[in-house]
Amino acid sequence: MADLRVVEPAKPSTLEGLVEDYLASCRARGLSPKTIRDNYGYALKSVFLPWAGAEGITEPDQVTGRALDRFTAHLLEHGGKRGPLSRHSVASFVESVNWWLRWLQAEGELEAKTKAQVPKRPERVLDVLGREARRTARPGCAGWSPTWSARTRAPPPAWPRTCRRSACTRSTRRAIASGCARRTCSSARWRR
Repeated sequence: MADLRVVEPAKPSTLEGLVEDYLASCRARGLSPKTIRDNYGYALKSVFLPWAGAEGITEPDQVTGRALDRFTAHLLEHGGKRGPLSRHSVASFVESVNWWLRWLQAEGELEAKTKAQVPKRPERVLDVLGREARRTARPGCAGWSPTWSARTRAPPPAWPRTCRRSACTRSTRRAIASGCARRTCSSARWRR
């Protein structure tokens, strides 16, 4: 019969221990378990620590600005486990690492003020009603009256027309296609 031995689990690196301490600190502050698990925990345990292990970074003093630049560039160029990452995802992961680095500095574990550069997020393009769409909405809408005077000047083409009620812009666009924006909103006064 073969000899049985107990295999000791590998001792976690210093960085892994500090990540666990940071997550425990987040729990002690009363952050939501979902926030800790999905934001900080995933970014640090599943994204940063595997990258740091592959780079040979095991101590907090090895986390330098240059190393963090390589981390951000790696995420932008190679993506994650499931393929390419959007700039928003990369920025979210890098911001979580920055929060962890601030905690390390506050705890005295990291002497240098190190911070990763957060990549610029692309601007959001909002879908706005154009001049022609607004013009076609006018005849079908009984009681439609703009807040600006038609005698003074016409609105710039980029102004969206939204109802005083919240979230009416999307339904207004749908109503324009059907012929009358008034069908979806009973408010008689509109604002720009």
